[in-house]
Amino acid sequence: MPAKLVTETSFQLFNSAEGDILILNSWIEDKKVPDDWKNDQICNHATQTVEKMLKGFIIQNGQQIEKTHNIVEIWIKANAIDNSFDNIKMECHLLNNYTTSARYGFHTTISQQEIEDIIKAVKTIYFFPLLKTMREIFSQQKDYRLLQDLEFTKQPKENNYNTNNTQNEETTK
Repeated sequence: MPAKLVTETSFQLFNSAEGDILILNSWIEDKKVPDDWKNDQICNHATQTVEKMLKGFIIQNGQQIEKTHNIVEIWIKANAIDNSFDNIKMECHLLNNYTTSARYGFHTTISQQEIEDIIKAVKTIYFFPLLKTMREIFSQQKDYRLLQDLEFTKQPKENNYNTNNTQNEETTK
């Protein structure tokens, strides 16, 4: 059976990722819901956000991508297009640990430290320069929902990305 390909446009994927960030932010801020209940949802929307942004990058660069929730597989394909994605390798690997468990609840209790690490990883990826540039370009188009003034969307000061080697040798041949 042939693999099913992602059919959404990069615009649609990024726009949907912004929606996941909005929901993620609301779960983080909701103090009424017990942590053990909301942690699954935080993980789910965190992994969905990253999955959609990486797929959107790949599609924007003229490539096709199979439908998968494996963030590492998607990251590998994005990194083949532009090796500056090495800068978010650890974050993608971390989040990949939560794709199935967050979506289907097959896990043990997620600690507060894990949640903090997950949120930090998503923020790092969200503000990764290539993805941030795409969001900014899309925000100039009608119907794009660029989020502003959320605690989550305030850029952390510690991200120092090395973007000097922005293309792999194969993409320049």
